[in-house]
Amino acid sequence: MNNIGYAASDDDSGIPDYYEILGVDEEAEESDIKNAYFRLVREFRPQDNPDAFQQFNDAHRVLSDSRQRGAYDESRRNGRRTHVLVDQAAKALDKDPQKAMGLLKNAIAMAPNVARPRALLAQVLIRLEEYENAEKQYYWLIRANSHDETLYFKLARCLWLQKRLPEAEEAVRGALKINARYHDALMLLSRIQEAMDQPIPAANTLELAISNDGMENYADIDALLRLLVVYLLADYEADAADVSQRLLAVIPCDGSDLMEKAVQRILRRANELYQSEHFRAARCLLDIVAERAEGMEGVAEQLETITHAVALRNEARQLQKDKLAEGALKEYLELRYLDRAPESLRQKLEV
Repeated sequence: MNNIGYAASDDDSGIPDYYEILGVDEEAEESDIKNAYFRLVREFRPQDNPDAFQQFNDAHRVLSDSRQRGAYDESRRNGRRTHVLVDQAAKALDKDPQKAMGLLKNAIAMAPNVARPRALLAQVLIRLEEYENAEKQYYWLIRANSHDETLYFKLARCLWLQKRLPEAEEAVRGALKINARYHDALMLLSRIQEAMDQPIPAANTLELAISNDGMENYADIDALLRLLVVYLLADYEADAADVSQRLLAVIPCDGSDLMEKAVQRILRRANELYQSEHFRAARCLLDIVAERAEGMEGVAEQLETITHAVALRNEARQLQKDKLAEGALKEYLELRYLDRAPESLRQKLEV
């Protein structure tokens, strides 16, 4: 066995030699691996040799499981070539995802039981919007490692992108079963619940995401903003008012970059609400921006523009509901105020 605390590797692929770490040969039976492991952990106590103890645990975990051992042996046989292909694919991912996909498929052909190329291939497939193929990779990865909550989360996100909401919810709950405080999983679950028209469960899930670290601070802005919108759209005015104050409390008021990022985030959400004609909710977010962003360069103009647009569109909708606004007047309002007419037609209407 190598020096304690050093994970040996066969080549420059960086793959540790678990057989050497445990002091057994590559044909060792499961009982030999088990005996070697227990001999070593008795000899080297974890408090005295924490790094070595972790290596023994890793080696025993992999070599005592037939599936993981098979993948490990395969990775060692093709380790360097597979490693190079995956590294090349990772570099090509942003500029040429098709090239990355080809490299990863070659890596998988050489080492079909190795997880790393499959995990990156799933990421490439998501980028290329080949969601069903990405889903297959995530199911394979989960079968190989059913205790990795991130795999369940990625599968849930893949299903969410396909709008398969019940299946996405089941997958994300699988992630939360392993790690109940998994922030990204809680945020995704709340989105699924919102999409399934379940505002109260969505709000409860967002509260869990906010409170899971025991603090409420700048890191919770996204969750608080979404919680506020959930309450606004569900007409829970008292809860919305409370969350508005909580949101204001975590936005810095020192003119820093963090403050500007927070304000811009709220402005973008207000604009989305305006575009979907949730005028009251948009107005509430604009009031928060107005209270926090006084004196910020560039924000005042954006705030005025969106505020004016919300007021105009809301007024147009109210006039359309008025029985006096019928026929040609209603058509005019639809074209002129709701910004759906080309400029040439607007000019004719003005005349």
